[in-house]
Amino acid sequence: MAYHAGMTLNHEEKQQLLTRVAAFEAATGVQLVTTLRPRCDDYPEIPWKAFAAGTAFGALVAVLDLLFPGFGVLHTLVGLTPEMTLVFVLGAGLASGGLSIAVPAYARLFLSAARAEGEVRQAAQALFLEHELFNTRARTGVLMLVAAFEHRVVLLADRGLRARLPAGALDEIVAAMTESLRAGAWSTAFVTGIEKLEAMVRAHGLTGHGQDNALPDHLDTHRGEGDAC
Repeated sequence: MAYHAGMTLNHEEKQQLLTRVAAFEAATGVQLVTTLRPRCDDYPEIPWKAFAAGTAFGALVAVLDLLFPGFGVLHTLVGLTPEMTLVFVLGAGLASGGLSIAVPAYARLFLSAARAEGEVRQAAQALFLEHELFNTRARTGVLMLVAAFEHRVVLLADRGLRARLPAGALDEIVAAMTESLRAGAWSTAFVTGIEKLEAMVRAHGLTGHGQDNALPDHLDTHRGEGDAC
């Protein structure tokens, strides 16, 4: 599926994010790594699902036209040959499939929640291991992954941090970030998440201890490949 350039941070937003991450780490001693993924999979099934939905809609229009030839705009099909009706039905399918490639909001209609959640979490786990985000002295590293197309957020905390936080604590942060994410405000989602994460970890006794910055503050990734900042 198409890659959408708008699902990225511009240079100014990235610099602001790096500054905010550095301030968070200084205040808490927790190593935070952020990353924005345009999408976590190609989802090849989406255009086919959209095509099927479009052809089904086209077929429904054709059937309704046969049953109710004077109903609304459906009269435009009156008198069409079977061949032309078939072209209309297939054309509706092709238009729907093409729209799913060009318009992310339309494509998401054909993406199941379970599929999106699974791909985003798998991508986060792979990045955590690939970039050795467990490589901190106190095992308090945390990955904050925002998946733009899927409108999903994953927070993966290392065991040292998980042991200090109550169960489900990170879910509250994910929910707050997702609200901004659905509006396409990637930078706002990160800022919201960092602010809430800082308040939470400090409330549970974590403060800055001048740890070495062992991890990158941000990973530029596209379908699993990352460049550290």
